[in-house]
Amino acid sequence: MAAIAVVAASSVAMAGVVMVQKEQVTGAGQPQSTERTLLIQGNKEKMVSGNHQVITDLDKGVMVLITPSPIIL
Repeated sequence: MAAIAVVAASSVAMAGVVMVQKEQVTGAGQPQSTERTLLIQGNKEKMVSGNHQVITDLDKGVMVLITPSPIIL
């Protein structure tokens, strides 16, 4: 019975969090809408905004930017 409780508690602790942010900016021009999705699980995070994705792994100290077009620095 104790093993089942440990497994059940660990599965809840490992569950991820998903947040969706919707933003609408109004000004002099046309109103613009954006939507961002943030997924967090353990020490890893993924942020999706439009066609860009940023993946952060705190355990490895790595951040990866995924974009369909090259970024010129």
